[in-house]
Amino acid sequence: MGTEHITYRHFGSETFHPEYFGKIVNDPSRSKPYGGLWASRVAGSRGWEAFCRCEHYQTASLRKHFDFTLLPDANVYTIRSMKDLTVLPMRENPNPAVYGMYLPDFEKCVRLGIDAVELAWYGDEFRQAGSGPVGNALRSWNCDSIVILNPDIILTESVAKQRKERCLDCAYLVEDENGNWVCDDCGKNVEMIPDHACSAEQDW
Repeated sequence: MGTEHITYRHFGSETFHPEYFGKIVNDPSRSKPYGGLWASRVAGSRGWEAFCRCEHYQTASLRKHFDFTLLPDANVYTIRSMKDLTVLPMRENPNPAVYGMYLPDFEKCVRLGIDAVELAWYGDEFRQAGSGPVGNALRSWNCDSIVILNPDIILTESVAKQRKERCLDCAYLVEDENGNWVCDDCGKNVEMIPDHACSAEQDW
């Protein structure tokens, strides 16, 4: 199943504000970047909400949330095994006492076109369930979660509406070989239903 069919939940806010999306910058001595947006799968068994309730940690942050999906062409790097972790771009840790010799290089991930990094490890739905910590490089990732590196892949109800409205200015929509509705003018994939009437007349 592709990530476009997965619903994610971000806690702490009821609305996604792209203008507040911080630039991705490596934290010199930690395994999480500055910037980005964090979330967990709504259907996940060991996501952020489950972790907070179990550990009695920041439970007040659970009062507000918004859900979103990802664009079908989003490039999500999912870590399901130690092999996946070793292939993730890494950088040397200047202070290896806690997190080990190497840490994820999120700035390089962005340069390589990786839109998000997801840890799918702890939950009962993953085969590694009960296998223990994921390792020093992701030591502070205490639950299954995703960090969005590119805000353009986030699709909320309001964002979907805005994308539809923008594409009304394009020539017309066509269905590609994968069954996705794309703008024939700009080529962007848009969340459209088949019977949507575009602003331009179509002679099909």
